[in-house]
Amino acid sequence: MKSRNEIIKLFEDFKLSKYNLAQFCKRNNISQSSFRKKCKDIFEDQWDQVIEQKKPKQTQYQLGRSFEYRTRDLLVRAGYYVVRSAQSKGLVDLVALSKGRVLLVQCKRGGLLDKDEWDALFALGEKIGGIPVFTERSDGLNTNFWQIIGKKMPRKAMESLREFIL
Repeated sequence: MKSRNEIIKLFEDFKLSKYNLAQFCKRNNISQSSFRKKCKDIFEDQWDQVIEQKKPKQTQYQLGRSFEYRTRDLLVRAGYYVVRSAQSKGLVDLVALSKGRVLLVQCKRGGLLDKDEWDALFALGEKIGGIPVFTERSDGLNTNFWQIIGKKMPRKAMESLREFIL
């Protein structure tokens, strides 16, 4: 393997590069395991932080999908059969079925459902006899379920909602 000074130079290059560990080692024709071991020995206090920074960040799509999965799991635990609309291409993210009940669920992590989506979800519920529901995770921890009971009115959205208990 390389000398201490060469490892120090490579580590600095690695920190500044856009590559993860495997990509960087391949591009520089060095052994990943040897480079990791030597860097951990020399840069004990920095290594984990640099590796953490190199991990890919979650996209908005991935965060939204995770929230949809969390909502799905809550509905399944409450006894519903749930179907997910992949990539949120439609009006409804989840359709949840139980005896005598059809939930049309739109998942919004931040709790913002624009007027057009809101009104379209309400209209779909009216048309097919389903219950239009949207979920939010406004505090970042808890999932709140809301039933849409009317069209969205400007600055009075809460009057067209009620808490939905699973």
